[in-house]
Amino acid sequence: MADSNAGSADLELLSALLGIEERARLRATEKALAFLIVNETHLFVPYRQAILLSRTGAVMAVSGIASIDNDVPFLQWLRRNIAGKALHSAGVAELHAHQLPEKEAAHWDKWLPQSLTICPIISPAGDRFGALLIGRREPLDGAAAPLLDRLLACYGHAWSALLGPRKPSWTYTRPVLVAAAILAFIAALGLIHTPITVLAPAEIVAVEPLVVRAPLEGVVNNIAVKPNQNVAVGDLLFRMDSKALEGELGVQKKALETRIAQYKQLTRRALADPKAKAQLPIIAGQAREQEAGIRRLEELVRRATVRADAAGAVIVGNVTDWAGRPARIGERVLMIADPSRVEIEAWLPIADAIKLPQGAAVKLFLNADPLKPLRGRLRLLSYEAKPRPSGVMAHRIRVALAPGQETPRIGLRGTARLSGEAVTLAYWIFRKPLSEVRQFLGL
Repeated sequence: MADSNAGSADLELLSALLGIEERARLRATEKALAFLIVNETHLFVPYRQAILLSRTGAVMAVSGIASIDNDVPFLQWLRRNIAGKALHSAGVAELHAHQLPEKEAAHWDKWLPQSLTICPIISPAGDRFGALLIGRREPLDGAAAPLLDRLLACYGHAWSALLGPRKPSWTYTRPVLVAAAILAFIAALGLIHTPITVLAPAEIVAVEPLVVRAPLEGVVNNIAVKPNQNVAVGDLLFRMDSKALEGELGVQKKALETRIAQYKQLTRRALADPKAKAQLPIIAGQAREQEAGIRRLEELVRRATVRADAAGAVIVGNVTDWAGRPARIGERVLMIADPSRVEIEAWLPIADAIKLPQGAAVKLFLNADPLKPLRGRLRLLSYEAKPRPSGVMAHRIRVALAPGQETPRIGLRGTARLSGEAVTLAYWIFRKPLSEVRQFLGL
């Protein structure tokens, strides 16, 4: 009869154990699972008080209490003195008041029973989720240890199924890893050096082209050449309207003929008339003055037809725009350049101005062929910025092309990349944002 009663008791215990395992695995939230752990464990391991700690040391649940306040004195004392030892315990262990500092141990009897059993909760994969603290009047006996181990394994498995085997570990370490990654990135930015670069619109221009200007004030009749046309010395470039000059020249010639006739008449009369003899020098001077005026007008008429003084390619805009257009004396009409002598002209906006040493490396990516950049070295950087047609103030830059490259055609456009002195990668990235912030704040 006694054996039958013992078997029935064991069967009831086993049934209760299976029931609590099933309920633990069916819990849908951490809070529900924590409540079950601190209250249902009492059926198998009697205790006066049970406390569940998370892996961060926070109190998740206390037996017999529906909700907790981590700011109460008891829980603050618990986190200060017990949590660290509990979370670093390798297995089930006993903790007593004499193991605490004397000042803290004085509060033990006020908060806890004589014996406190630390029960780590660990998943099958080895992830530590926290610890269960069991307060009893006497230490845990050896007979209850296997049953407690079974329950702790069940709780670890249930917690792992609820959160995933690595989620608690990742959630705990993610801020640390993110902070470490940010610090490593900032350190790398401070150590890596790279040349600072800026981009500027650029164009292929001629080196020292011959500028052909309007020789006199007047209207351009027609341009006799086309853009990019090759000309030789003496070839006709354009003509100015000289009709007014030719008309004035005809008048001056007629007047000269009159002066010459007067001079001849006075010469015949001068033998007998002293007054006529006195007028001879006056008429002669006026005739010489008119001769000088005629020579000046003839020179102007000759200069109205402009011919090339050097061989090369003609650089001119839309030739039809010049037909009938008045030109000021000295105004540029066209240029003659040597196609084999070219360089890069770029305009660096003030906002992108950086320190560029003489001979700084430059690459030009032409719009017509961006995959084959042209290399060059900085030759000239103007100190004074000038307004561009776009309204942007920019510094003029001239770049000498490196030898051994195919000579590009004059007039091709693209984008030049100018490389300055080496700076840290952090400065390279934050240079413009910092400049904008300083301008906004007025620093």
